[in-house]
This record gives sequence, C-alpha cells and structure tokens, in this order.
Amino acid sequence: MHGDGSARGLVLKFNSEGREILRGRTDANPAAAQWAACLGPVVDSFADPLANAWVLSVLECQSSPRRSRVGLLSPDAHAAHSTHVLYVRVPAAMAGGQLELRRVDLGGGDVAKGITSAEAMRRVEAPLEEAAVAPREGDVVVFRGDAFHRVRRHTSPAAAGTTTSRISVVLEQYRIPASRYNRTLRWERSSYVRRV
Repeated sequence: MHGDGSARGLVLKFNSEGREILRGRTDANPAAAQWAACLGPVVDSFADPLANAWVLSVLECQSSPRRSRVGLLSPDAHAAHSTHVLYVRVPAAMAGGQLELRRVDLGGGDVAKGITSAEAMRRVEAPLEEAAVAPREGDVVVFRGDAFHRVRRHTSPAAAGTTTSRISVVLEQYRIPASRYNRTLRWERSSYVRRV
C-alpha cells in the first residue's frame, strides 16, 4: 500500500456498556483488551458526557496522485452530535489532505426533520468549502456531526526511510434517545481495506 491511494482502517462501534470494555474495566470481551490500552484514553479525553454511543475509527490513508478527493460523507439516519479527528501521523512533505466541511442547513439552521441524507445531498449545490482544515500532526479538529465533510487527496514524495501514509483517529459521538438506545451496539470491531 505504498502511494496507491488505498486506505485501511479499524472501526469500533460501542455504546456506554461497550465503553467499559474499551476502558478495560470488564472481562466480558478479552479480545477488546488489546485496544483498551491505546484507544481508551483517546475516547476518555474527547468524550462528550452526554454521549452514549460512539464510532471510533483508526484510518491509514496512502498518498494518491490519481484521486481528486475522498467522497462526500454525510450523516446517516442518526447524525453524530460531534466528530473529533486526531491527526496521529502526517508526512512531512505532504501536499493536500485538507478536511473540507460544509454545514448542513436545510432551513432553520439545522438538519430538517424528515429529510433523508440522500435528499440533503441533492440540495448541496455550492462548492464544499465553508472550512478547509490542513492536517497537522498532533492537531485535533472538532466539528458538528451533521456536517457534510470530505478529505482532499494528498500526495507525498516517497523518500528513502519516510512514509507516504497519513494516520488519523476519528471519534464520532452520538446522543441516542433512550427510546432507541436498545438498537445501539454494545461492541463491534471491524476492519477494511479499500483500494483505488
């Protein structure tokens, strides 16, 4: 995966009970212990005290001279309250890779009730650049969970002994109503590799 635009990642989905697994406070899921030591403190440092469900992603994205950007992402059926992005590794000579954000405003300032993500996507016609944040190693970017967002492609020269990949940790935080909490996942771990 050197400079081919591919991405791979680990995705953890969990609710309040699952967070205890991530903190290493329960033996209910011994396989989760390997993630507790490094990812538990990340969640604890960014945690919204009113959140009760999370999606934590660790992403490694390779340099890509071919793609213009990672696709536009929008909130699903239940939008995250907030999203945190921690840039763990950013290649020194990286060009591009900015996080583009656009506020969802369908009237009234917030996501209108009864409008699906697909409908909202069709209404976004202006260029997606209300904010463009350049990644810097160690920085944390926080944005509203209902914002449309995408990442511009990045390129990095492959010098000997250097890496062309960018690593980030993304924490989506959800405030799920009590009436829907039973639909949340206690704990789920998955991984993926996406090639361009």
